Amino acid sequence: MFGKEYTFETKDTRFKRLKTNAIIIFLSILFVFTLFCIYIPIYAKGQTLNASEKFYQKSPDLIVVFTGGKGRITKGIEFAEKYPEAKFLISGVYTKNSYRNIINAQDLKDRAKELVDGQQHQFDIDYQARNTLENVISTLHYLRENNNMVNVMIISSDYHLFRINMILKSLMNSKDMFNANYYGTKTNYSKWTNIKFLLKETVKVFRTFVFLLLWDHNEVI
Repeated sequence: MFGKEYTFETKDTRFKRLKTNAIIIFLSILFVFTLFCIYIPIYAKGQTLNASEKFYQKSPDLIVVFTGGKGRITKGIEFAEKYPEAKFLISGVYTKNSYRNIINAQDLKDRAKELVDGQQHQFDIDYQARNTLENVISTLHYLRENNNMVNVMIISSDYHLFRINMILKSLMNSKDMFNANYYGTKTNYSKWTNIKFLLKETVKVFRTFVFLLLWDHNEVI
């Protein structure tokens, strides 16, 4: 398919062969890309269901929210209300934002605000992370400093979970004994804006995969 069709190749036959090969490669990449676009929400749905079942009556030791998408912090605080004994970490917060500003900015019931205010000591904020990779690194550092935490719930947008898991698995080592569970805030894919988020995220998945293959993270993690 990719080799020469003729012993003595002319410019026309060579152009035809290269054109055919380019089309085949493009369609193959498009096919794989489309499969990932379909799979990422399915993966998130399964992970969210598993986390919901696991923590239906049992509390996680740590709830982590990766900032960026609408509804992530609100959902995290709802879980903090449900599981007041769990530690709560918000990763990727703008440096000028305080704990109280974050809470007040959420669409919460008064009861939730009162409960969270009463347990402010349970909340930690990570101001260092600027992207998903740094969110994961900050979370790993936090867990290694608090190595008594076993069951962790990571909350983000559903389209974001696959890449978070890919990065986390790549950076974990044999001493990391915690179990990562993922909960995705639901995205309405009938809206073109959200479809664009999914398309961009799929590109980031491939880009991150290549980066992790080439990056020597031992000095950083």
